[in-house]
Formats: sequence, C-alpha cells, structure tokens
Amino acid sequence: MKIFWNVNVKLPVIYQIQGKDNLTNVGGWLTQICDMLLADTNNELLVVYPTNVKSGENGGINNFQYRGLYFNPKQLRLGNLAEEENVKKYKELLLENNPDIIHIHGTEFQYSYFLIEAARQCGMIQKVVISIQGMVKYYAKHYALGIPLLLRYVFTIKEFILKSNISSGISSYIRRGIYEEKALMLAKHVIGRTNWDKGCVYLINPKARYHFCNETLRKTFYSNEWRLDNCNPHSIFISQASYPVKGFHLFLQALAEVKKYYPDVMAYIAGPSMLTGNILRGSSYALYIQKLIKKLDVAANVTFLGPQTADQMKREMLKANVFVSPSTIENSPNSLGEAMLLGVPCISSDVGGVSDLMIHCREGYVYPLEENYMLAYYIIKIFNEPKLAQEMGKNARNHASATHNPNDNFNRLLEIYNEIMT
Repeated sequence: MKIFWNVNVKLPVIYQIQGKDNLTNVGGWLTQICDMLLADTNNELLVVYPTNVKSGENGGINNFQYRGLYFNPKQLRLGNLAEEENVKKYKELLLENNPDIIHIHGTEFQYSYFLIEAARQCGMIQKVVISIQGMVKYYAKHYALGIPLLLRYVFTIKEFILKSNISSGISSYIRRGIYEEKALMLAKHVIGRTNWDKGCVYLINPKARYHFCNETLRKTFYSNEWRLDNCNPHSIFISQASYPVKGFHLFLQALAEVKKYYPDVMAYIAGPSMLTGNILRGSSYALYIQKLIKKLDVAANVTFLGPQTADQMKREMLKANVFVSPSTIENSPNSLGEAMLLGVPCISSDVGGVSDLMIHCREGYVYPLEENYMLAYYIIKIFNEPKLAQEMGKNARNHASATHNPNDNFNRLLEIYNEIMT
C-alpha cells in the first residue's frame, strides 16, 4: 500500500534520518503509527510537511520517504498563501507518487485545501481522507474568551512587525478557516474521535463519510503510573500557556482563589517563560499575563519550566498533585490524554470533545469554562481528598488505556484505509 501523509510538523524520524536533534519536541504522537506502518515492508509511506528551508527537504530510508515543502512562515500563519502555485506543488507530488491513500492530518492550514484540490484535479479525490485535529473555523470563536476587548488590539513592537497580536491571531484563524471549510466540503472521507468534531464536520459537509478512530499518543506516556506518595503536595501542572486559547489567564484567577486555602500552592507551566517579555520583544498576551500575576498576587506561586521534551513532560506530570487543562476550546487535548494515561488526577474545562475523554467525578473533574471558581474548588477538593484523587486517577488511566490503545487504533486505521480503497 502506497500511503501519502500530509502533516503539520516535521516528524521525529525525519530528524533522526538527518542526524539532527528534534529541538521542536513535536510530532511524537504520530511516531507509533508511523513505525507500525513501516514495519510491514509492503507499505510505502511518504510524509510531506512544511519547512522553513527555502530549497525544501527530501530524503528517506527503506520504505519511508519525506518531503519538506517550503511555505513562507508569515503567510502560512496568516492564511495568505497563494493558491495556484501551491496546488501545483501538490499535483506534481501526487502524479509522481500515485498513492493508494492520501491522508491529510489536520485542517488548520491552507495546504490541507491545496492538497485535496490537487487530488481533485488529478482524479484522486476518492483516495483522500482528512483527520480532524483542531478546527480553526470554530476555534476562532473562542480564541480570546476572557481577554479584555481593548487588549485584543494592543501591539508590542515585535507583534507590529509580524502582525501577530491577539486580534490578528483571530483574523488568521478566520482566514485559514475559510480554506479549512473548502477542504472539508471536498472531502469524501473524514476521520474523527469526538462528538464535537463530528458535529463540526457535519455542519460543513453532511455528505462526508465520518470514520471514528481514536488517537495514539507519545510512546513514553504508556509506562509508569502516578503515585500519591511520589507527588509534590499542592502542585499543579499545565502543559501550555503561550497563547489565549490555552486559557492561562482564566486559570490564574482560579489559582488566586486556591492560594487563600493553600498559600504554598505551586503551578508549573511547560513552555517559555511569559514573565521576561517586554514592549519591544514580547507578546501583548504575555504582558497581560504579567499584569494579571501581579494584580492577583500569585508571582510566588507560578514557575515556567521552559520547553519540555516528552520525557521531561512525563516527569513533571508524575510529580504534580493535579493536572489542569483550562483551554477555551479543544477537540481532544493530547496533554489531557497523556496525563490520564499516567493516572494523574485531572481537571479540565468542559470544551469541545473533552467530555468524551473523561467522565466527570469518576475519572476527573470537568468544569464549565467561565466558572473559574469551580476550577478553584476542584483543585482544592483534590488537595483535600487525596484518596479520592488517587481513585479517579486510576479510573482515568483505565479509560485512557482503552482510548489510546496503539494496536486497536492502528488496526482501526488500516480498516479505514481498506474501506477507502475498496
């Protein structure tokens, strides 16, 4: 079977072939499925991804090949790429390789549309399946929830040059959402995993055939288990905070409430520090976070850990008393799935497809997004009732082990590929 994957990130296996370090620490969730496909030498896999290298990238080993296509990074982010020349790029690739399956992983960027349009022009539209990750058309509606209106239009000097403040972030999601919608309107087959993505796809293209398939996560999270005796009491772990969708500004309000009951509470956040930016080189969102931390008097209760590898992220989760996902919108957040796999007590905002992943009060706590006081209450409850938290963590681990079972998900993906080819 000749398989063509289009992905949003350069996969770890490509860095390995090139003899480079994977400094971005992304793409690990596709690695297990990639390895399983390549284990069968009858399969040939071509992975295509965006690169900043203007001359492009290409190479491979055995039955694995890769192609990095250059797209102007700013135009890609803003949704301003030219259609005709980029559709042509994909047409050339498709005609050169003539794949049996064309699998588009995600609809967040314009090239997903360019590829499916190229497939249509090449008479290969029936071979295309689109996996839903996030959906920018709908994310745009929730992008700046809880952000003061005037702040959305503030620029730092860096943001002014890059056109990358909060307002332009919303605008870029809207523009990219137009192409996302065009891609899905062409699609005959879609892969999803939650009621949320199923509903969103249906509203765009009710005629597309929806195939259910859960996701396989990064390999390291399938081993080890959270233990109450090994965690740091009254500690919270958050996997991302750098842009408004991740809801860190909403979390901070809950943290201030928790501090009234547990003055020693500590929140550990993966990713670059938001406390060092300024009007020249920072982001307006980071400056807002700085002001909010000062206003709420939680500076001593927040630590940014810097970029984390999968193994580092895992260690932080195992040390945490609770994992929190305060996002304003998600489909099925991988970080929540990873924390559940480890059995970490979890709390998440009730957005997108989260309620399909975790059962409220049995496997963790799910709270209404804008009710920060309930987030605070559930954090305190986990601190107060460690045995209950431990029991929920075990239930979450059992659920996540089924949801993210690599063999089951791989076999289901093969079923979908075979259904499309017949």
